[in-house]
Amino acid sequence: MLIITFSFTTEHFHLQPDTNDGHFTPRYHNLTTQQRMANPTSSLLVFLPGEGEIRQLQRDLAPRLPTDVVVSPLFGNLDLETQRQAIQPAPRGQRKIVLATNIAESSLTIEGVSVVIDSGLERRARFDPNTAMSRLQTGRISQASAAQRAGRAGRLAAGICYRLWSEDQ
Repeated sequence: MLIITFSFTTEHFHLQPDTNDGHFTPRYHNLTTQQRMANPTSSLLVFLPGEGEIRQLQRDLAPRLPTDVVVSPLFGNLDLETQRQAIQPAPRGQRKIVLATNIAESSLTIEGVSVVIDSGLERRARFDPNTAMSRLQTGRISQASAAQRAGRAGRLAAGICYRLWSEDQ
């Protein structure tokens, strides 16, 4: 893990949103395929709202990707060793796709990542006064979170961030 106090230019692209059906695979697969062709040495960081979406996308992407691409999950419930593997640079001759929650939003740099794909969603704990319990709700991220996520692409070199929401959202 590197700690960097400066950043490079990051280009931002807003893509028209899909229908909100909870299925991330087609859109992410298309983007990861395009980025593999356009940036053959770059690794990708994909922000998803939660563990379930990460595990589903990991299952869906794994058989579709070439053997030189490693898919690594990164979320809070993972054991420490798996989290460390996710933030380590990709092995020589390979690329990495890190599927992460907002745990990767700030304070860490994943070497080799110059492309971020951001769903614009996160899970937040919300207190329900009717049940006197907290529950996780999926919602839009703040502008500050969007800026932090995009910044992950420009930590070590110029980068690209694809935001999966329209510019006026």
